[in-house]
Amino acid sequence: NWKFKINFNGVYIKFTQIEEAEDKEWTDPIAGCGNKTYLNQLFAKLQERVIARGTTFSILYISAELNKPELAKFPIDFHNHWLREIAGIIFNTANVTRRLVSKQDKSCFLAYLQNNEYCLVMEGEDHLIDQSANLIKDKIANNTRWFGNAPNLHVTIGSASATSNSVSNTDPNEIFLQAK
Repeated sequence: NWKFKINFNGVYIKFTQIEEAEDKEWTDPIAGCGNKTYLNQLFAKLQERVIARGTTFSILYISAELNKPELAKFPIDFHNHWLREIAGIIFNTANVTRRLVSKQDKSCFLAYLQNNEYCLVMEGEDHLIDQSANLIKDKIANNTRWFGNAPNLHVTIGSASATSNSVSNTDPNEIFLQAK
């Protein structure tokens, strides 16, 4: 029984170390969510799952409008903080997972691309895409407690969906451009 506990703890610690290393490799230091590497790796796995299940997925392409004149007076560090706050709102609103979830459930993951742009990928949620986009927009627009007492921030959101029939040979960048 002792040997089992020691071995189990060793395996658990090893998996935890692997996840921590992946999190460092996959996390964008500015926005605090996934980065392009994370997006590309999970997207490839998601494509396989969508084809195997015969389901769909949707993408929300979210652009934070941080280049407005009233925000120009704030230092760049404030902009970075707002990007993290926006990612947090998206995380909580869309029930984002950090990894693909079990085979029975649906995954939803978020990545920061660049230039104040995020990509939210939602498995099997194409019928909720407009509702999700509006909910995210509303929560961001109605937030009155931005870092540094910034005025209300806003986002624009584009969307695209793909089915198991259309995703097999699709380059992820093509789908991102459709959503943009």
